[in-house]
Amino acid sequence: MKLFQLFIKQNPLLNFMMFIVTFLFFLSLFMLVLNMRATNIENRTVKTFENQHVYQISDNLFEQREVDFYREKDSFKRLNDFNNALINSKKFIVYTARNQPMEVIDFKGDALFSPNYETELEQPTPVSRNDQVYYTIQTLLVNHQVLLMNHLQLTEGELFTKEAYLYEENKVFPIFVRSRLSRCLSSW
Repeated sequence: MKLFQLFIKQNPLLNFMMFIVTFLFFLSLFMLVLNMRATNIENRTVKTFENQHVYQISDNLFEQREVDFYREKDSFKRLNDFNNALINSKKFIVYTARNQPMEVIDFKGDALFSPNYETELEQPTPVSRNDQVYYTIQTLLVNHQVLLMNHLQLTEGELFTKEAYLYEENKVFPIFVRSRLSRCLSSW
């Protein structure tokens, strides 16, 4: 024991270096474990689509071309017909999951629900319309296949029926709320 104490007292620079190396080793080990957990989540997600051909549909309508397209009389009908052709096809499973920011009246949640939360961009400014203040929150637009293929587990309520996806004016539409937002909503 005395030999160890003598070693520590006589080599402070070496001790400091050993401390730094030990700290870096455990930090690297910690980062490795976190990375392995993240990779495991990604691998489980990918298994849902194993042996599937996955296609992402996009268009080349940007800026003025997009504006011009939506000014055309039949633009929405063409998009709707294309979407329905895919959905009704026996060759494809249409999986729709995309960001869809939504405006909510008098939202009292924190910045976590902002559409810019993950990118750290400036938060959207609330908009006033018809004597109401609207806040933009981040939502995800999904179709029925997303619910089936991701095996979502609900703590409350029920899965959507296919009829829930049909839009009707002035109809209340169903939503899923993740647990953190649920706590905010229950405090309103």
